[in-house]
This record gives sequence, C-alpha cells and structure tokens, in this order.
Amino acid sequence: MPFAVVEDVGNAQILSSVSDAGSAVGLYRGQPLRDAHAVSANLRTLRRNPQAEAAFLAALMRWAGKFSPWVALDGDEGLMLDVTGCSHLFGGEVGLCRQVAQDCHDMGISVRHGLADSRGGAWALARYAGRGAGQGGLHTRSGDDIDQEARATRSRAAKRRHWERGGAAPTGQWMGRGTGRGAEIPAGTIAPPGQNRSTLAALPVAALRLDGDTAAQLARLGLRNIGDLAGQPRAALARRFGKGLVLRLDQAFGAVPEPISPPPRRPGLRCG
Repeated sequence: MPFAVVEDVGNAQILSSVSDAGSAVGLYRGQPLRDAHAVSANLRTLRRNPQAEAAFLAALMRWAGKFSPWVALDGDEGLMLDVTGCSHLFGGEVGLCRQVAQDCHDMGISVRHGLADSRGGAWALARYAGRGAGQGGLHTRSGDDIDQEARATRSRAAKRRHWERGGAAPTGQWMGRGTGRGAEIPAGTIAPPGQNRSTLAALPVAALRLDGDTAAQLARLGLRNIGDLAGQPRAALARRFGKGLVLRLDQAFGAVPEPISPPPRRPGLRCG
C-alpha cells in the first residue's frame, strides 16, 4: 500500500518521503498532499518528525564509524564517509559497500550508496546511478522504508594516484553485484580511481547538486548529462550560468577538494 511522510511547508502539506509502492503509482517528493490523494485514494501518511529523524541519523553516524573514523552528516537525510585507507579491511571497495548494504538490510533500512574520488562524485552516484533499474541504489527495502543514503568518498586518495604520474594503473573488479543476504551492489555506483569524469558522464546534470532552475535551463539547451556539460567551454558556461556551475563540475571531478569534517563531540559524551 502506498505510504508517504508528510510535512508542512507554508500553508500547504507536501510529501517529504515516499515509499516504493507510492513511487510506483506516481507519487513523488514535494508533491502536495491533496494531489497525492487524487493519484492514490488508499495512500497512508504519517506526519514528519524532524527531531526523531535527526536522532536516528545520529545513531547511524555512530554505526558508520565501524567503516571510517571520518563520518559526517550530508544534509538531513544522509551520511558522508571518507574511506581512504579503510576499504582493505573489508576486502576492497566492493567488499566495503557490500558490508554496508548487508548491515542496512539486517537493520531493516534502505540504502543508496556511491563511492568516488570526490565528495561531489559520491553524492551524484548515490542519488542518480542505476536509476534505469528502478529508483537507483540498492533494492533492499524493508522496515520503515526510509531512504538513508550513505555516501563514501576517498577524497584524500588523490595523493596516492601513482598511475596518473606514469605508473601502472590499478587492476581488479571495481563494480559488480553482490550476492549476499540482501546485499546488492548496483553496477555503476563505484567510480574506479581516477575515472570520476567517465563514470559520471551519463548522469543527469542535476547530479551536480544544481538548483532546479539551472538544471532546467541546461536541459532546454540540450545539455542534459554531465558529459554534455563537461564538453562545453568553461568560460561560456561561467558567463551564462555563473561560476557556481563550473565549481560544481570541478568538485564532482575532484579538481576542487571538499574535505569531510566530522561534527565535534559534545562535552561530556563518551563513546563505548
């Protein structure tokens, strides 16, 4: 049965989260509740509780510390991890992502993940990679059906890219599908080291964390994918859309660093 979480925005009520069943019948985030009921007469809803969501995300931050000491909040609905030097403890990057997926499956939590050399690249893959196969990300939904997006980035790995200085390129499997108990790794959600540009090329420009108006303007010009945008003269893009667009491109490709800074611990708290 379609289910959605509802929040008040101004004088209206909109859907802030939608289950898979809701998406399947045409519901979407940001949709007015009145319109949603017109689409699905048997829609069930629950009022959003931001305080409970924040507490739940804080608990997930403590759990994510098993994968990396560098864990930070990504807005109010996700986590960002710097897994530089950590993935070998889980059998490599694919193994780490499988373990994340398995843990979330065991806890009854949905997860969409992305792993790349940059924070912007990981953000893009977590939200947009694999959309052709469904809603994108891992199809291991259960429990409350709330998407918690864990994004991992090896932001400091750029210092060790010896293959970009003439060394041998790394080998091995970087993308694949897990076959564990509910742990599935969609193809394309892990960008091989040094290949952010090619991995992100097919994703829509919205994956660059652009506002809706900018993304719509680019689409009207026929620039719908990141690859289309990356091939345009940078000076012309900056003149027409501002330097922010070029900055987002550079952040996604790893040319401009975005370090992950965990929030400071509150005085008096001890981790056990």
